Amino acid sequence: MNLFVNSIVPTAWLLLAARVLTLAVAAILLFVFLFLLQNKRKKKRKAQLRVLFSDLIAEITIAENRPELQETLQAFASPKGRKQLLANGYARKILINELVKTKENISGQSAGNLCWLYEELGLRQDCFRAFRTGKWYRKVRAMQQLAAMQQNDYLVKIYRETNNKNSFIRTAAQLAVVKLTGFKGLRFLSIVSHPVSQWQQLSLLSHLQEGEVEAGMIRLWLSKKNESVVEFALRLVEIYKCHDLHNEVVNSLRHDSAAIRLQALQALREIYTDNTAEALLQAYPLLNRPEQLAIVAMLPEVGGSENALRFLTTLVQGEDEGLCFHAMHAIQQISPAWSSQVIHQLKTNPSFIPILTHLQKEAV
Repeated sequence: MNLFVNSIVPTAWLLLAARVLTLAVAAILLFVFLFLLQNKRKKKRKAQLRVLFSDLIAEITIAENRPELQETLQAFASPKGRKQLLANGYARKILINELVKTKENISGQSAGNLCWLYEELGLRQDCFRAFRTGKWYRKVRAMQQLAAMQQNDYLVKIYRETNNKNSFIRTAAQLAVVKLTGFKGLRFLSIVSHPVSQWQQLSLLSHLQEGEVEAGMIRLWLSKKNESVVEFALRLVEIYKCHDLHNEVVNSLRHDSAAIRLQALQALREIYTDNTAEALLQAYPLLNRPEQLAIVAMLPEVGGSENALRFLTTLVQGEDEGLCFHAMHAIQQISPAWSSQVIHQLKTNPSFIPILTHLQKEAV
């Protein structure tokens, strides 16, 4: 067998292949070892810098005036090597992260002190350089940091990214301008052509302050072709109870989008007037079943007029068992007396018996 192998592959070649393979394995193991060693050193260095900068940040936050801030910074930079450290790119990144993290959890003068340190050390220029790079993840992180540190000088440049084709850049820019300017930052809704996701809408809402809503801007957004913008505008109407926009919200019940129609109904729950119930009854025949069920459930809240009771009574006599049950439930909420009359009239109707049984179980 050995003679056969030797006749095909010379022994010297086999030895050479074995040496090459051994060297390759050794090189891989050495690379892995060096990588792990470097990573361990980097983590250790990062932990040391975080502790060092945490002490600086803690002292900065409790400073009471500008001279005290400058004195604290000078005291930190005076030991040997500290000035070089503050000029080191890696160390500055760690410091920026620590400042942003701390800033998100404090407010008032302490937060202002952190912004002073951020600007005094020129860290905002570092962030803006990252913002200007072509790499999307650096741009996103830079916008988040600039917004967290209230750098309004860069507002216009960030605003230009609110309709960026890259969804990560676009959403980060939209959130950043709202963080910087509040409700006014939502003006990007007037020009954005991409969808504003449900998650993004919730994120934007979480950074708005009550009392700064402008109904005129919301009225404009309700007329936009971008369906997500209209839906978000209706959500704003619902949350901030913009009663002046009642008629515009009613008009949204005729929108092609089912999501918008349902959101319009949600908004009307919060801003209903004496005319809302009649508007709902007029819109009812034009809507799909989910919206119709929503209207039936809303009628006891927005106004139980005699006209509404007659309408609900016709639904009870219909063939849709689900609608019949919800309509009967609504009648009971509006007028127990009217409910008793309907039950008396229909109690012998075979199709009504299951509904009546269900209602009786609920009452118990």
